[in-house]
Amino acid sequence: MNGVKRVFKKSLAIQLMQSGNDLIEIEVNMRNDKLVVYIFRDSAKLQKDLTYFDNLHKNSMQYS
Repeated sequence: MNGVKRVFKKSLAIQLMQSGNDLIEIEVNMRNDKLVVYIFRDSAKLQKDLTYFDNLHKNSMQYS
C-alpha cells in the first residue's frame, strides 16, 4: 500500500486528518483551478478510515 491517495472532497479530507491520517500535500485541481486536491499517504489505516466514512455517508443517505 505504498503511495498516495487523492481526496477531492474537503469534508472527507478534514475527517481523515482528524482521524490521524497523514496529509502530504495539497495541490490545485487540474480540471477546476478553484478547487484543491488533498493528497494523503496511503496506508492500511487510511483505507480502513475511507471505508468507515464511506459507509457512514451511505447509511446517512438512506434516511434522508
